[in-house]
Amino acid sequence: MKATKSRRKAQVKSSFKYLKSVSIAFVETAWAIMTSFAAGFVTHSIYAKGAPHKS
Repeated sequence: MKATKSRRKAQVKSSFKYLKSVSIAFVETAWAIMTSFAAGFVTHSIYAKGAPHKS
């Protein structure tokens, strides 16, 4: 009885570990997308004001 309880505890622990890594990966991806959009927006707003383009 005790062995199955500890095994179940280990399964729960490993699934939380997996969930944590997945959520960290999701947050990092979302952060990368947001910063990319922000950089694009800043660049667009600078060039929209008439800054000289590189040819």
